[in-house]
Amino acid sequence: MFDFSDFFGGNTVRPIEFLGLTEDQTRLLMDSKYGLSKTLMEHYPDVTKRGGGPNSVMKAIIVWESAGRDCYYSDIANALDISEDTAYQTMGKARKWVKNAFGVNVEHAGERIFLVTNQTLAQKAERLDGHIQKAARAIEALQSDVNSIKQSGQIPVLPGTAGALLAGYEQAKQLEGVQNN
Repeated sequence: MFDFSDFFGGNTVRPIEFLGLTEDQTRLLMDSKYGLSKTLMEHYPDVTKRGGGPNSVMKAIIVWESAGRDCYYSDIANALDISEDTAYQTMGKARKWVKNAFGVNVEHAGERIFLVTNQTLAQKAERLDGHIQKAARAIEALQSDVNSIKQSGQIPVLPGTAGALLAGYEQAKQLEGVQNN
């Protein structure tokens, strides 16, 4: 197979790396509608441009930024006249570029792709809290069973992760009791 690497940059294309911006500098970029895409194109023209304009990944980032950094893959696909699968794959690379260059996370949930903000973090924490509550109830039931076995004169054997979770749970309860006293 013919090696096209000399024509596309091949091994000479450098990876997107952290730009070393301060939090304030990054915040200023975030306040600008196209701050991330323009900065990427300025610092990495050899990676982000093809011909005289942005490459496909940069086009996807530009469309994503124009939608307020929170949109659906179908929005990107329609704007770029590509399939949703291609938009998904392209934004996968875009997510890595944004994370590597600016240290900020771009996540996706279902068909939606968005910049992590306090609002999305709170939503994620709410979902996680629901899982933690279920796990806490299961651990409490496990603790009750272990206590029952101890009460009957047997030695409870709880191997693996469940045993470690229960031990951690018991330690946390003891620490909580000490702190409350």
